[in-house]
Amino acid sequence: MKKRLLLKGLLAALMLGSPLSGMAYHFTATDVNGNTIYYNITDKTNLTCEVTSSSDSYSGDIVIPDSVEYKDETNGTTTKYAVTSIGYSAFMYCEDLTSVEIPSTVTSIASSAFYYCTGLTSVVIPSSVDYIGNDAFKGCTSLTSVVIPSSVENIGNHAFASCNTVYLTSTTYPTIKDETFNTDNLKALYVPVGQKEDYADDDDWSAYSSKMIGYIPSASTKALMNVDGFDDKYWGTIYTSAAVNVPEGITVYTMSSIDEEEIPTAVIANVAKAGQTIPAGAYLISSATQKDSTIFVESSATPVEISGENLLDGKIVDTDLSGSKYYILSGDANGENIGFYWASSDGSTLSTKAYKAYLPLSSAAGAKAIMLVSDSYASGINSVSSETAKSGKIYNLQGIEVSEPAQGLYIKNGKKIIK
Repeated sequence: MKKRLLLKGLLAALMLGSPLSGMAYHFTATDVNGNTIYYNITDKTNLTCEVTSSSDSYSGDIVIPDSVEYKDETNGTTTKYAVTSIGYSAFMYCEDLTSVEIPSTVTSIASSAFYYCTGLTSVVIPSSVDYIGNDAFKGCTSLTSVVIPSSVENIGNHAFASCNTVYLTSTTYPTIKDETFNTDNLKALYVPVGQKEDYADDDDWSAYSSKMIGYIPSASTKALMNVDGFDDKYWGTIYTSAAVNVPEGITVYTMSSIDEEEIPTAVIANVAKAGQTIPAGAYLISSATQKDSTIFVESSATPVEISGENLLDGKIVDTDLSGSKYYILSGDANGENIGFYWASSDGSTLSTKAYKAYLPLSSAAGAKAIMLVSDSYASGINSVSSETAKSGKIYNLQGIEVSEPAQGLYIKNGKKIIK
């Protein structure tokens, strides 16, 4: 095996006109899975290193740490180095490599880093990476889908020539070469909704315009809400400037009204479910399970009709806002009581992320938090008579008396309380 890999490395070095520098390394360390990873020190002053190649083949699932310790046997000192790059041809021809976790300290993936890793099926490129070199993932025939983060500014020639599905998260345009992708292999190039025409008009990207599909790159459900009517689902927000399809497992809501009392509440209306199409707008989304990257894809189907007012808003690019009171989906200081909270210390400013929804209000200026109530449960508040409500008993939002309320929103003495 070592001889075969060494021959491959020599052949690659001759083909690429480069010395076989990758075969040298300064030290090794094992990852959490017990795999040996080889490192070169790149800067002794700033204490950085890169992952490099060796005569032994990498295989299985590799987890690259954000830093590694190196003990100098000559003087006995131990130094911690940050891992900031995947070096030239580091994993070249590692056919048994199946997945790689790259830490957020890495800023560059060098040329031929994963060249012909035919068994590689999964790699997450962190948002710290700004450069991907020539042939970086060329020949990775099992890596059918890859997400390129918005931090990437330059992508080399043939870098993703074997991928058939590529997701771009940037609302700007990374510099690419004429053949970064192979037009025959590429089946779908997902670009942010609202940016498809701009991508198609860009000189670098126009060759792939026929492959472009709009999608929302930042939809996710992470916050666990425990309030009557919401069934302990995970929640998030989205904003879209085009009609999109609702993916499997997702329910979509609008915020239809605000009830300003001692504890202000927002009424949430269920407007769409999986398989339906929603029009451009801002929404709450929920899922039974936590998902970090749900894909909303642009749709030509007739969207559902959204009746009533929707108070949520959003932007398709990162934007700094002022002039209202701004609320975002969040929790209290303990991470509980999920609702809409001031986006800044006094709610007057917001640095909103692209494709995320927020709540702008000119009223409710004194309320730091607005709790959420399902429209199917909101009428329960009125089902408790004023005399009964003042009895000191506690009722849920269905108007049913509860003796030991769990976490959530309730009615006591005619007022809403948070447990």
